[in-house]
Amino acid sequence: MTAQPWEPRVSRLEGAIEQIADRLTDLHGDMAGLRTEMNGLRNDVDTKIDHLDAKIDHLDVKIDQRLGHLDVKIDQRLGHLDVKIDDVRDSLDAKIDSHFRWTLGTMVALIAALGAFLHFVH
Repeated sequence: MTAQPWEPRVSRLEGAIEQIADRLTDLHGDMAGLRTEMNGLRNDVDTKIDHLDAKIDHLDVKIDQRLGHLDVKIDQRLGHLDVKIDDVRDSLDAKIDSHFRWTLGTMVALIAALGAFLHFVH
């Protein structure tokens, strides 16, 4: 290898350094563009998430309202069933009482008749 003067070597190095600086400047611009695009996408995602949160909150309120309405309907129906069951129970109690009195009266009459028969036979 032959010795070259310093000036051509330095000028070649300066050219290489300028090319590297240009490439780094281009990369810096590309990175800034990507950063801006990523920030925009992140903001879009944040906006969509906020919108979904609002929808979920709205649905939560609607579900709570419908559950409250169903609770009221169920309570009303249970109240009606309670009244019907009480009516049926009262009716059955009355029938049982009536049948018991009839059975007791029949038994008393049979016992009296049996007592009279036994008294008459002896």
